Amino acid sequence: MRDRARLSAAIAALAMISLAGCSTTEDGQAVAGGESTSAGRSGSTTTTSTTELSRPRPKDLPVTSVDTCSLLTDVQQRELGIDKAPYKMEGYQIPSCRYSHGSSEPFYQYRVSANINENISAWSKRNVDVESIDVAGFPAAKFTLRGTQADCVVAVDVAENQSIEVQYTQTGLRSPELCPKSLQAAEMVMATLQTGK
Repeated sequence: MRDRARLSAAIAALAMISLAGCSTTEDGQAVAGGESTSAGRSGSTTTTSTTELSRPRPKDLPVTSVDTCSLLTDVQQRELGIDKAPYKMEGYQIPSCRYSHGSSEPFYQYRVSANINENISAWSKRNVDVESIDVAGFPAAKFTLRGTQADCVVAVDVAENQSIEVQYTQTGLRSPELCPKSLQAAEMVMATLQTGK
């Protein structure tokens, strides 16, 4: 039960970052609104700019009326070990669904959200470390809370000012283990989304 409470707290913390643009600082220095910095282990700093995140999409996949609880098929859910019915996250500020494994340890869950107000460039203005990637041929990015390794969100740019966000959460795991799981589910979500379009 304690693990589930910690899992929920971790999700809530990252959700606050994903839903509100934050003023950011790095080592006491203000970070420009159009870029995000991340310090590596060596102390060097890399920058992902808004331009790097704003790349062309192969096509538009609007998610305005998408049911986020239908974005992982039954087959995909079994592959991910999901053993509970998808749960619409009421009260969440963007349409979101939780897919969970709770019958045995380790307990984990995936959050799939349709952000109908922002594309992935908005993340460059937040208190997160950003890595530009591709998911199913679409521009995407991995985000972790700056200075931590306790989370990982993969966001995919799907249409003008719209994105899909996928987050895997499991108590005790760090970003290096969380990110591949988020990415795997994001690939599945994009496959489902494109099949329906």
